[in-house]
Amino acid sequence: AEVVGLMCLRVFCEGDDALYQRLKPSAMRLGAAFQKVNFLRDLKDDHVNLGRTYFPGVDVRNMSAEDKRRIEGEIDDDFRAALEGIRQLPQGARFGVYMAYIYYMNLFRKIQALPTER
Repeated sequence: AEVVGLMCLRVFCEGDDALYQRLKPSAMRLGAAFQKVNFLRDLKDDHVNLGRTYFPGVDVRNMSAEDKRRIEGEIDDDFRAALEGIRQLPQGARFGVYMAYIYYMNLFRKIQALPTER
């Protein structure tokens, strides 16, 4: 997911390598946040049906509230770092990226409101 953020950033920066390098960490954090939200959204289904485990050290079958809070804290940190970069994007790209940010942030808040066992 970080790579997707970097590919998009390359297009948004329109050849401005200095801007690309400056915003690269934020783009990577946005990609990571989006991916982690998707992981949380699909966690149980992907584990049961596909045998996937997305978060090292977390037993999906016995995920604790502390595990969930730790993962959510990482995602909050990613979103916070990403927003700083979004604010610095070229004007033509900023609105679209911000809308994707808002969409995923709202999805994340809904997931946060769910009990751990869900």
